[in-house]
Amino acid sequence: MKRLATVVIILLLVVTSINLQPVYADVEIRNVLVTPSTTDSFAQFAFYIVLHKDLNRGEQIYIKFPQGFSLPSSINNDLVEIAGYKPTSVTISSNIVILTLSEPVLQNQGAGTGGVAVTISNTAGVKTPVLPDMYSIEIWTTTEPNHATYSFYIGTETTGSKVSNLIIILSNNFAGKNAMYDITFNISKDGVLLGGDYIDVFFPKGTILPSNPDVSKVLISSFNPSAIVIQGNRVRLYVPDGKIILSFSVCRIIFREDFGIINPEFTGNFALQVATSKDTGLATSNTYTIYGSAIVGLIASADPSSQKMNASYSIEFKTSPLGALTKDKDKINIKFADSFLFPQIAIPGAITVNGTPCTNVTVSENKITLYVPVTIDSNANVKIVIAKQFGVVNPQSVGNYEVFVNTSSDAVFVSSSISITPSTITSPVVQLSNTSSGQASAYTISFRTGASGNLLPGIDRISIVFPLGTTIPTTIPTSQITINNIPTTLIEISGTTLTITLPIEVKVFSDVTVRVLEGANIKNPVQAGNYTLSVFTTKEQTPMVSNSYKIENVPETRVILSPGTPNGTNGFYKTRPSITFSVFSATDPNPTVYYYFDSNTPSIWNGSPIIAPEGIHTLFYYAVDREGHRESVQSMQIKVDTIPPTLVVVEPKDNSVVPNRTVKIKGIVDAGSTVTINGVPVIVDGSGNFDGNFEMKSNTENIFIVATDLAGNTSEVEVKVTLDTEPPPLTILKPVMFENVIKLPLVVEGTTEKGATVTVNGEKATVKDDVYFVYELFNLKENTLNNIEVVATDEAGNSTKKVVTVRYSKSVSMILQIGNPVAVVNGQNYTLEAAPQITSGRTVVPLRFVGESFGATFTYEASTKKIEISFNNNSITMWVGKKSALVNGKEIQIDVAPYIVNGRTLVPIRFISDVFGADVIWNSQTKTVLIIYPKR
Repeated sequence: MKRLATVVIILLLVVTSINLQPVYADVEIRNVLVTPSTTDSFAQFAFYIVLHKDLNRGEQIYIKFPQGFSLPSSINNDLVEIAGYKPTSVTISSNIVILTLSEPVLQNQGAGTGGVAVTISNTAGVKTPVLPDMYSIEIWTTTEPNHATYSFYIGTETTGSKVSNLIIILSNNFAGKNAMYDITFNISKDGVLLGGDYIDVFFPKGTILPSNPDVSKVLISSFNPSAIVIQGNRVRLYVPDGKIILSFSVCRIIFREDFGIINPEFTGNFALQVATSKDTGLATSNTYTIYGSAIVGLIASADPSSQKMNASYSIEFKTSPLGALTKDKDKINIKFADSFLFPQIAIPGAITVNGTPCTNVTVSENKITLYVPVTIDSNANVKIVIAKQFGVVNPQSVGNYEVFVNTSSDAVFVSSSISITPSTITSPVVQLSNTSSGQASAYTISFRTGASGNLLPGIDRISIVFPLGTTIPTTIPTSQITINNIPTTLIEISGTTLTITLPIEVKVFSDVTVRVLEGANIKNPVQAGNYTLSVFTTKEQTPMVSNSYKIENVPETRVILSPGTPNGTNGFYKTRPSITFSVFSATDPNPTVYYYFDSNTPSIWNGSPIIAPEGIHTLFYYAVDREGHRESVQSMQIKVDTIPPTLVVVEPKDNSVVPNRTVKIKGIVDAGSTVTINGVPVIVDGSGNFDGNFEMKSNTENIFIVATDLAGNTSEVEVKVTLDTEPPPLTILKPVMFENVIKLPLVVEGTTEKGATVTVNGEKATVKDDVYFVYELFNLKENTLNNIEVVATDEAGNSTKKVVTVRYSKSVSMILQIGNPVAVVNGQNYTLEAAPQITSGRTVVPLRFVGESFGATFTYEASTKKIEISFNNNSITMWVGKKSALVNGKEIQIDVAPYIVNGRTLVPIRFISDVFGADVIWNSQTKTVLIIYPKR
């Protein structure tokens, strides 16, 4: 072991002498914690990093999750922290989370305490993969663009104890090289391992494990395992029979260098994990660094370099003193920025290395891996050409983009910048149909698309940025704009920018003519002068400036009012002002002035003053010079109000008598006016209603209500009021207290004072001769006490209330005569459809008429001829033609079975007496029946 350590030290000294770059040439990842670290789980992520260049506010940290992780479409910045601060924003692009800093992170900040923590909450929606494996995260920043990597294990949920003090030492930390792995850890209290038990070692992703493991080249605490099973990145070592590893003991595993473990081919910080058949929880080791040499002099370029162009790429560099590459064995990795578009299938031979085509090429995301087709020496120049037919497409956005390159021998990724330049249209040529300032004009704009200018219908757009001062309406009909004579399908307007959706396809390097017709109502700037506009498309986004076009002067008109300023308030004239115009033109000493109010027809001004009309009106005016240059229509609002406001006092009326010294004053006035009561302002609502209080200091007061409209015109109403606090007298003559009432209507009579009003139970009574009142009550509750409330109110609003209590017992008196179709009920005649008769010596009368007079209700079932009666909580059932009936379920006999005459059922008079509880008196001389209900 001492000899091995000496070899490692010598090797490190050699590597140092050839400018070996540290693994953290840029961002250093100290640790990654995933909680929970189980598959298919929403997890919290904690990344502990150390920067080697300051990162300022507004700059960004990039975290690239490996394939298999599921990211949401967006993450709220409240769910992320960087060194304890929320980022300004969180953006997700593919599988990259981009964090914009709200506070700076300084060089080596947190280096002594494990690094700066970058945390993403488990509620952010980042989900671990569904398959257990070792996964590698990549992190870089705006100022440190090289990608740092860190591997960690995502597995199925594990429970139980863990081994402790897991330490890993490598004999060789070079990327892509064979190494001896020396692993030690402590067995737990219950973790004793016997024959048949096993130890699982999970190596980080990228580590290459042998396909035919040799147990003789592995030691477990000085003995060889009985068997080795390798599955994915897991090595399972079985304890032989007869061997034991005790609780609390230190277990040491040595994978000899000739066992065949090859370090990951990329530099970075790594860790491995260990579990046993007894200590089933996964323990994570210390991190170990895989480093390597680096290529030098990397230069990358694209041809063409225009945005969104399919391009060829030239990549040149020099291998390091350790960077020799063997034909068909060693690899070169080229990582492009995510904004580049890549083919799904690599085309063999479309990439050459030092002029020799590569046939073994793979593409994974934006990384090209190629096996060198020729042997390359150390310190040798390398030129890689990716032909256009390979299918890589430049980013859509203009800017500098990093390309990263490493090799199997020079593992450190080195970056070079490719500059993506804009593809542009040609300078547009614009023509106007009308060059008058402030006037609507048609615009014809012609240009030619560039290398990236293939425009698709319904997707791509042309944007025209008009100069400031141009007036563009909020909406334009699609028929008013054509592209190559085809009307557009969509127009969007933002400020002076017009964005037009293509109705047809336009190829690259094709001529385009955009016509904006005069009906679009786009108006020239009002200031004369030379102007330009600019044009760009969604494919070629650099605005290109047009030729200069001239906007010419038009006449300028000024309004002169007399008086010059409003003589009322709130901008109103209280007298109608006169209007004249003055006009100036650089080309015409006497332009014609047109004017009109509101929506009237324009008139020519003859030079005489115009008197402004009453009300609020808009004056429109413009001038036209002799060359036809027309001034844009100008406008001015003129407010004239010469009429005092309408003022109506609703309450109190003049000469009113009031009961209180506080007098409520209500009225209505023209909306917008103000009102004062004896000089004190009151509130007026939006409809002009107002109310206020006035305190009487004497028994008779004159109240002055003054209204002032918006223009300052006033109206005044005077109201005289007299105080009266005495309530009116009230005498109830009828009915008397506790009177028994058997007949309605009940007449209520009494007296009060002159001018008073009277209500009985809230209803207005008739007052005769100014003092005597009478009212008829038609509704009283039967067989109970009824309160009759009488209120007298005088003109001042004073009132007197009295209550009389009576009992109402309803009585029905009915006279029927044999053969006579006229019945008398309580003195009122009713015509019957079936007159009373004598049948079998018994007097029969119409059942429904008699019963309903008493308050009964009836239903009739025609199919069974059944009659059901509800009366005073009693249920009565009888049948036509049947001499029996049911009263509350009890059967009774009827002298004569009910029968029907003219659609009406007749029953014996005795049935009426027995069932309904009425007195029946028979007069044989007149053949009349007197029925009185209820019985007395």
